[in-house]
Amino acid sequence: MRFKPKTGLRRLKKVRGLTRIVSILGSSETQQKRPWCKCSMMPLVRNQFALTNRKIVVVTPGALIIKESKMHPIEKEILLDEESPVFKAEAKGNGVEVHTANDLEFYIVRCGKALSHLSGSMDKARLSLELLNTKYLDSISMEDRPRSALIEMMVENSIIRVQSIYDRALILTNNILDLGIDNQYIHHPLIVTNENVVRYGLDKPLKAFNKACREFKDIRNRVIHHDRFTEEQFDQLSLIINADHLAKTVGRKGIVNEDVLRAVIKNYLDSKQEELTSYLDGIETRLHELYDVMLPVYIHYKEKFRRK
Repeated sequence: MRFKPKTGLRRLKKVRGLTRIVSILGSSETQQKRPWCKCSMMPLVRNQFALTNRKIVVVTPGALIIKESKMHPIEKEILLDEESPVFKAEAKGNGVEVHTANDLEFYIVRCGKALSHLSGSMDKARLSLELLNTKYLDSISMEDRPRSALIEMMVENSIIRVQSIYDRALILTNNILDLGIDNQYIHHPLIVTNENVVRYGLDKPLKAFNKACREFKDIRNRVIHHDRFTEEQFDQLSLIINADHLAKTVGRKGIVNEDVLRAVIKNYLDSKQEELTSYLDGIETRLHELYDVMLPVYIHYKEKFRRK
């Protein structure tokens, strides 16, 4: 028998307009409410969440610009859970200590960690796509390295980032349902055939999510070319870039007008960014469909732990 959530358990599915704030430091409001977030008291570490009752501040060293992105209601429910012992965390050395007093608090923290890792994987995939532009290419280009290798590396890096997203989703499922499986043994067939996963209706959205991720990975074999860039055309572009680079290295004049070359490179990167972003949008849609099913299950399991 499949799990049917109570009507009240769906209350957070209608919440919209929530945001995740990514910045190098928490806001002054955050630091006042959660003084353990202050840098003067504790060095903030990578992807650490400073929590308030309104938003999540994800601390990412080196991020100088505040960036907002949509947040699913499950992130508010778990990461900002009022019963979470995270709000009582204590600064210690270069980190923080979160003490759990009972099984319920342990469950909340464990689900929070898994969810933050999954959200972080999606954010990194988005960031890698945002870096597919000529400005970033220029910033990492060096005189002793042709740009063609960097272009290929940037595109492939965007694809690699997606590979960890589905694995993180399986780990989150394991924690939401309290299956007790060690992370290193978690894999797709084991989770989607689990009786509890099927009973609570997580098997179908997991399979749909996995299919979307597989489709994204399949484009690795054709990542170098697009409908507007056949393999032969990219090979020619790469040859021109390399020859132009070599000519300049030995003191000769470049073989291609630099403005023309930059325009071609920009066109290629723009097309890759558009294509891969479209795929990632589809993956995020499937992820949110999984979240929709997970949310009432999380609330249900909290009630089970509370009654123990």
